[in-house]
Amino acid sequence: AALLLPLSGALSLQGATFVIGVVVSPAAVAVFSATRILTRFPLQVASILARATLPELTISQAQGATGKFDILALTNVYFAIAVTIPAAVLIILFGDIFLHILSKGHLVATLGLFIVLSVSMVLQTYWNSVAIALIALNLQHRFVQYSLSFAVASLAFFTVMLHFWSLPSAFVVFVVFDLLLSIVVTRTWMRETGFDLLRFRVATDEIGRLIVVLGARFFKTSPTG
Repeated sequence: AALLLPLSGALSLQGATFVIGVVVSPAAVAVFSATRILTRFPLQVASILARATLPELTISQAQGATGKFDILALTNVYFAIAVTIPAAVLIILFGDIFLHILSKGHLVATLGLFIVLSVSMVLQTYWNSVAIALIALNLQHRFVQYSLSFAVASLAFFTVMLHFWSLPSAFVVFVVFDLLLSIVVTRTWMRETGFDLLRFRVATDEIGRLIVVLGARFFKTSPTG
């Protein structure tokens, strides 16, 4: 199970690039890869926090500290949303400028490509942040088979669709893949950990209280405060 998750990721990332090169053109690969670099940067930022909490999540569950576990898990989710949604908006609005700078004016992508890659990035970052909680409990086997199945099916549909549709339109299949996996991982998280609305409210209230306390301490110790 531990090998299936990176395998599904490789199929989505490298498989899509390979198919674009074969079906469309090497030039399309350059545009796609450069655009995806922009959209994956926020995902990597969110992953830094999520990976850092992995040992604490495992310890919290082992100690029976359900409240702490919920706070850490939800913090990952909230941080992922807080990072990726504003980033997606910026990329959609100003992605052409960022790509111009990145490629020194040699590459141009359509608005549609920025949109589908940004939406996919938001969804992928979300389910990755939720999956961290399951990985901490050694429960990745509960969802990785879906991840691999969706990745294989998406790549197959993507290959066929590229023969008839534009690259952004064909890539919608991967957006659907990320949406379905977001649903599967969320349902698995709730079922395996017993996470419900009450625990959600309690953990969210505690996160809000911690943010207020940390914010007050920051402004109190700030030189301009």
